[in-house]
Amino acid sequence: MATREDYINNINDWSDFISFCYDEGYEDFADDVYYTNSDSIDELIDDDLEYYLGDGHSWRGVREALNDVDDVIGCYDYVRSVGCLYYEGLDDADFESYKQELLRHIDEREEWDDEVVDEEEEEFDDTPIEPEDVSFEELMISSSEIVNNILPIVSDAVDESDILEILR
Repeated sequence: MATREDYINNINDWSDFISFCYDEGYEDFADDVYYTNSDSIDELIDDDLEYYLGDGHSWRGVREALNDVDDVIGCYDYVRSVGCLYYEGLDDADFESYKQELLRHIDEREEWDDEVVDEEEEEFDDTPIEPEDVSFEELMISSSEIVNNILPIVSDAVDESDILEILR
């Protein structure tokens, strides 16, 4: 499952929406939407036509229904099947409506993946560190400051001479 943010930012058109629905198990939200230049719409119209003819409609009724189908399919990239040989064109407003409906559905069921934040990646800085020119004297002063800060903390547990020996 995608995250909520991925869905909002990456589902930008009907094709993305339909793919998301079928990939994530929400086919019911897109099963009535068809791309007009696809085999699936052709198969649907063929099936509808077969049913329509079997239902006793005259050739004039068939012609009228097919003209209506052609008018809708010729004007839209995506259509919704509303009934036998009856389709409605889908526009951007319809897309946003479908997208919001699925968003509400997944929100209500709390089915989104959690936002994954990889703490190691955020903390790790892979910028190379440039070596600094430090004199021996500066290094010794810095080291003695560190030792002076550590000594009070560990003096009870370790002898001062042991620490000095380790630092040599």
